[in-house]
Amino acid sequence: MRALYPRLPAAIFALMVIATPAARAQTPASAPEDPRVVAASQRANELGDELRSPFCPGKTLKTCTSGQAFTARQEIRDRLLAGEDEEAILSDFQQRYGNDLRNPPQPWYTVLGPLLPVLVGLGLLVAITLRWRSTREAAPVEDAPRSAEDDERLARLRARVSRNDD
Repeated sequence: MRALYPRLPAAIFALMVIATPAARAQTPASAPEDPRVVAASQRANELGDELRSPFCPGKTLKTCTSGQAFTARQEIRDRLLAGEDEEAILSDFQQRYGNDLRNPPQPWYTVLGPLLPVLVGLGLLVAITLRWRSTREAAPVEDAPRSAEDDERLARLRARVSRNDD
C-alpha cells in the first residue's frame, strides 16, 4: 500500500494531461467580437423569446431545443445582420408557420406563479409562529387535585432522590 503513495501524484498528473484535450473540446467557441454580430444575436434572442415555436408546442423559439428552431434562430440573426426589418422577418415567419407565432401578452398575475411556493411558505411560517406564541402566552394550567396515592408516591420519590444525593 505504501508503494502506491509515491506514484499517486504522478498518476493524477497523467490523468490531468490526458483529460485536458477532452475538456478543451467541450468548451464553446469564443463569442464574436464584431458589435454588429453581437447586437444582431441579442436581438435575435429577444425575438426568439417573443415568438412561439412552431416546432416545440408550449415553448418559445428561444427555449425550443429542436434543430429546426436552431435553424430558425440562425436565420433571424442572419437576416438581421443583412439589415432586414424585424417586421418583414416576422411577417415571413407568420406566412410560413401560421399567424399564432406571437406570444400573447401575459396577465399581471402570472408573476405569482413562481412566487407561489415562497408566499405559501411564508404564510405557513407566520401561522406557525403566531400559534406557537399564543400557546406560550396562555394561562398556566392549574394542577389537578392530588389523591392520597399521589402524595404517597411523591414522598417515596423524594426520599429516593435524597438518598441518591447523599
